[in-house]
Amino acid sequence: MKRIKAEKRATSITKTARRAGVWLAVLLMLFSLLVTFVSSDSNEVQAAPTVVEVINRRGYVKTAAWFRAGPTTQSAKLKLFDASSPVDVYESVKGQLTSGSDLWYRIRDVRGGGVGYIHAPLVMLTDQPIQEPEDPVTTPEFEAYLTAQGFPESYKPALRKLHQAHPTWVFQAYHAVVNKNSSEKLPFSKAVQDQYQAVKRANGTYTSRSCVPGWAPLCEVAFEAPLYNFKDNTWVFIDAGGWRPANREMVAYTMDPRTWLDEQHIFQFERLSYEPNVQNLTLVFNALKGTFMESDTEAYEPPAPSSNLTDPAASSPTDPAASDPTDPSSENPSEPTTENVPLPRGCVEYVNDQGEIQIKTYAEIFMDAAEITGVNPFFLVQRCIMEVSPQGGGAVSGTVAGYEGYYNFYNIRAFSGSDPVLNGLKYARYGATNSGPLEVERTRYFLPWDSQWRAIVGGSAWIADEYIRHGQDTLYLQKFNLAGSISHQYMANLYAPKYESARTFINYLDQGVIDTPFVFKIPVMADMPAASSPYPSINGNRNNYLKSISVSAGTLNPSFDMETYVYDVDVPAGTGTIQVTASGVSGTNSTIKNAGTHSLSVGTNNIVIEVTSESNETRTYTLRITRPQDPPPEIVPDVPVIPDVQLPDGVSLVDDYQITGRFLINAWPDDGRNIAKRIKEAFVLPADMRIEITQRNDNPVTDDMGLGTGAKIKLYKTGVSEPVIFLELVIFGDGCGDGWINSNDFSAVFDFMYRGKHRLEAELLAMDAVPDGFINSNDFSAVFDYMYRGRKIPQTRLSATGGQ
Repeated sequence: MKRIKAEKRATSITKTARRAGVWLAVLLMLFSLLVTFVSSDSNEVQAAPTVVEVINRRGYVKTAAWFRAGPTTQSAKLKLFDASSPVDVYESVKGQLTSGSDLWYRIRDVRGGGVGYIHAPLVMLTDQPIQEPEDPVTTPEFEAYLTAQGFPESYKPALRKLHQAHPTWVFQAYHAVVNKNSSEKLPFSKAVQDQYQAVKRANGTYTSRSCVPGWAPLCEVAFEAPLYNFKDNTWVFIDAGGWRPANREMVAYTMDPRTWLDEQHIFQFERLSYEPNVQNLTLVFNALKGTFMESDTEAYEPPAPSSNLTDPAASSPTDPAASDPTDPSSENPSEPTTENVPLPRGCVEYVNDQGEIQIKTYAEIFMDAAEITGVNPFFLVQRCIMEVSPQGGGAVSGTVAGYEGYYNFYNIRAFSGSDPVLNGLKYARYGATNSGPLEVERTRYFLPWDSQWRAIVGGSAWIADEYIRHGQDTLYLQKFNLAGSISHQYMANLYAPKYESARTFINYLDQGVIDTPFVFKIPVMADMPAASSPYPSINGNRNNYLKSISVSAGTLNPSFDMETYVYDVDVPAGTGTIQVTASGVSGTNSTIKNAGTHSLSVGTNNIVIEVTSESNETRTYTLRITRPQDPPPEIVPDVPVIPDVQLPDGVSLVDDYQITGRFLINAWPDDGRNIAKRIKEAFVLPADMRIEITQRNDNPVTDDMGLGTGAKIKLYKTGVSEPVIFLELVIFGDGCGDGWINSNDFSAVFDFMYRGKHRLEAELLAMDAVPDGFINSNDFSAVFDYMYRGRKIPQTRLSATGGQ
């Protein structure tokens, strides 16, 4: 499973590097920090490959390359090596034919451990045997020298190891001070803070003195304001947006000199002065390989004269148009000139100060720069590659609109902004005043830089004046200016010293000059940590803020703010559940727990939302949701409430009968008020209306018939079939509708209360003998009291409309 993850991660890295074109090596070196080493145990290689030669020597990877489980490009990728990574080479074996070679090395990863294979052309072998002692041998003289230099004890183990491998190397301690006018030693913590802290621009925005590429792992990137905005998950804008500010841990790791006390990276402390016995044309020529400045020869070689110039017979005597090669006035189109012969690869043509046309390789021009300005030409090459990329770009193309024919090989004064390249080309053309180069710029820096030669040599002079002669005479000090103002640094890129020094080591090793007596100026600061500053360990996006919280009921109080962590929410009584929705500022880069649907109890309910960042840091937001006591359930009366029927104009009701709802009441049987004739006579009707009364089952009635609850009373207009008024008779207590108050009515109340028997509206109103809207024991008692105690049940209602 680990190997599968490593392969997926490595595949992603390769795709990213391919899109970046010639930046492949740089991208791979960075992302190798992310690739987890996996044991080389693999069953892919079924048989041991054939051994060609036993080697047992130390080697160094020339460029970023894969460490594989077997000697084929299909074998599992175990790790991605940085350029200059040390490996122990055990033996060469026959493997897959790749790029013209089937030779592979079986190696051990010195730094990470594990055994595997690498394509042999990618490794540079040394004469150093791999049986290196664990503890380097030292001498009293070297120990005394380290003490005299003032190197702390934590520096000495690495320096002893380097001294044993390269006795000619010279290590000088550079004791940094607070400023050039002070003898107070510079504390390491202050140096780190100065490099890390945000810098406020004149327009009020912020930038950073130390940054990493936009594709760097997030463990290296700052997540503190004002360099980072937690509200929208963005960083300050640096150099057209391709960079991000580095965090404090990454600055400390990179700034700690002890991090780089190994063969591959100590060259960031090499003094940058020109050393002719080390830095020669061949070294520079090889350093330019694989870049836009690569040439086929170290020095420009004019094309050989054509044979036509010395062989008259080469021209056809029968061709009247053929020119006579012996005639000085004849134009021979085959004669090589700058007009008709294309320049060889990696060569440029320019006009020198004497007006003479010159053609040189880039390697020759960098050597001119070294001889004229005294600056290490290899350093100049690496600085150029780091600034404009191995493929080149607008700064060195000479084709940028408005700046055609102008060049800036070191991106000098290419200040950060929307287009740093244009800023650099503006200086190349107009100088510091933007209105034309000053005299000193013309004489010392060869401005304007209207040729590649003037840009390379003049830029070298500018670097020497502005940095090297100010004490910033190492790659390290050009990034971290410990010699003076912290703002006077050549670049903000934290990676630059690491990569430039690694390339320097490989090229010196390749040229066989690695044991030259190089002088290394190694910074020492006060109050340094006991051990080397570690590489940042917290990876992933650190943003664990919420962008929003919403609830399905109630309102957040106070309104949502990402830096407010407790909210009160009041919901209506009876709210049983609530839906909580939350989203993180960093989107899918954070994990949110406890959003969703929650049950609510009466009282206070605490819902704690947890937001965990990619870096596994958690922030909480609390919702205190209050649900009030639920109101008592609504009691629905047994007796429906029905609006009173209004009698038509010209119709009146007499004899104290009343109408409540659509029911006729006050028809107490004991008083004969339920007799059909009496009820008819209680309605006074106009001549065009008539009355009709039927029993509850619609049977006709006689005038002397006693009616019960549910009897129907209808008023008609002459000639109209439908009644204009429909009423039902209600006798309170006569729930069964037989016109009498007896045990049947007692049973009707009982059946409704305890058996749930359905009743009609008129019957329900009749059973409500004690008028409270409910059929209950009071009504039962009223019927009982009438039957056995002779208590009359009231038949009128105060709310009813009555007759006269």
